[in-house]
Amino acid sequence: IKLNKKEIIALAIYVFCIIEIVFIFPIQIKKFTSLHSKVKDLSEKLKEAKRDLDSKDAFINAKEKLKLDIVNLDSKIITSADISSVSAFISRKAKENSVELSEIIQSPPKFYKKTEKAKFFYLPIKVKAKGYFHNICHLLNELGEGYYFLETKELTIKSNTPYHDIVFEVVTLLKE
Repeated sequence: IKLNKKEIIALAIYVFCIIEIVFIFPIQIKKFTSLHSKVKDLSEKLKEAKRDLDSKDAFINAKEKLKLDIVNLDSKIITSADISSVSAFISRKAKENSVELSEIIQSPPKFYKKTEKAKFFYLPIKVKAKGYFHNICHLLNELGEGYYFLETKELTIKSNTPYHDIVFEVVTLLKE
């Protein structure tokens, strides 16, 4: 077979294309799909790492907030040196809310719980007062949200127009 130069070049190109289609092209497709799946896996791992990092930051922020809340709540628990300051706090809040106190009676502390850090007691405080209903409600609200753990246990309100007579017992935590 006599082939001229153009035919040899054309035949070489055909043979090269057939070799590429049969052997090289499938290998390249396999490499491409392999790389694509690796990129997809790495992308998922990167997204997961970002979520974990965000979760870690949120956890650290929540932990710091909890530490501050614990310190804040711990400061609301009174010690035996603070007993008179609780009565003064109740008196001050009553005066701020235009409620006239007639008496504040502290009962002896009652055992509540023992922990690794301290013993805790209930300290009941009975309060008798007179004031407008709205002012009394403000007083009770401010006592519950104030500097100390003060929880109203008993409450009696007697209408005596225009004022109301109130007798209530608040309980606070005492740490020994």
